[in-house]
Amino acid sequence: MLRCAPTGPGGPAGPTLGVPGGQPVMAAPKAKRRRLLVWGGVAVVVVALVVAVVVFRTVTAPHSATHVGATISVDNGPVDAAVAPDGTVYVTNVDDATVSVIKDELVSTTISVGKEPGWPAVAPDGSVYVANFGDGTVSVIKGELVSTTISVGNYPAGAAVAPDGTVYVANYGDGTVSVINGDRVSTTISVGVGQYPGPLAVAPDGTVYVTNFDDATVSVIKGDRVTTTISLGSNPGPRSMAVSRDGTVYVTNSVDGTVSVIKGDRVTTTISVGKYPQSLAVSPDGTVYVASYEDGKVSVIKSDRVTATVSIGKNPGLMSPGLMAVGPDGSLYVTNVDYATVSVIKGDRVTTTISVGKNPVGAAVAPDGSVYVTNAGDGTVSVLR
Repeated sequence: MLRCAPTGPGGPAGPTLGVPGGQPVMAAPKAKRRRLLVWGGVAVVVVALVVAVVVFRTVTAPHSATHVGATISVDNGPVDAAVAPDGTVYVTNVDDATVSVIKDELVSTTISVGKEPGWPAVAPDGSVYVANFGDGTVSVIKGELVSTTISVGNYPAGAAVAPDGTVYVANYGDGTVSVINGDRVSTTISVGVGQYPGPLAVAPDGTVYVTNFDDATVSVIKGDRVTTTISLGSNPGPRSMAVSRDGTVYVTNSVDGTVSVIKGDRVTTTISVGKYPQSLAVSPDGTVYVASYEDGKVSVIKSDRVTATVSIGKNPGLMSPGLMAVGPDGSLYVTNVDYATVSVIKGDRVTTTISVGKNPVGAAVAPDGSVYVTNAGDGTVSVLR
């Protein structure tokens, strides 16, 4: 069982496997569904988000991927992937507590990390930080080795990297955020015991935003302290988060079917989207995509309003940072966990649907434009071209 992440409208639902944003991965059978959950985000691209946490990844490919070019076997329970500047792909395998390192579409090595590893966050220098939810640590990977293991707070649910290389880790179990510089924790910031901090994101100016599920707020961190706390309303169920290039922050609220738009230190508008919005992605041109779990639709947001709604079938991309990937040509890749497919959206329609492995969860785009999809149900990674 993995991650104590919020999994439903009522709040925390106990140990589950996590993904950025704490959304449920509805993979059959039921027992496994309860285990498929990873925090981004924590965005973590959400950055990469990983952007920095932003929940999108960019590429240089002039066209969208249309087929599976290769299938790579990794360890059990691959939930997400991140791509380093040199094109190396890192895949976290939750069931085996390992990270598979992929080069040239081959697994070059498999690295043992802590218990229940979550989404890998890549620093500007290529170092990879993996928050291990099960043992309160962060594994730091340089190249193909764990260079150090850092103790943080209880149940680290996600990591995000700032432009200057500072790493922020949200500790779901004790209401804190650990700040890592290099190979050590330089400070620990309290956002409130019992607040259940989860997905976090870093703006281009280094400001950090952390969602607190329990009281429906967002903590704003500058440097080593919380400068303000933003209310999202009456228990809207904040789930995932992303930051655009201009610093605007978007938060999906799964309970009331909305997206909160934050500029600076306040909510400037709230946008109604589909039922139970989960995944969130921001493209390079500022277009925002929101996948709603219960009605199988993707809302397209421009200039703070929904300009189109794209139907991709029941239960589209069930997670936040990293589960939808955007290329510079505007193509959006959405994993469909229950249907073993990836929907490719261009403009306001689905241009193709690609069959992949069982229970696809994460998606990451490499510098050459290839899309790496982690298939949690069969221990493989599909490479889309």
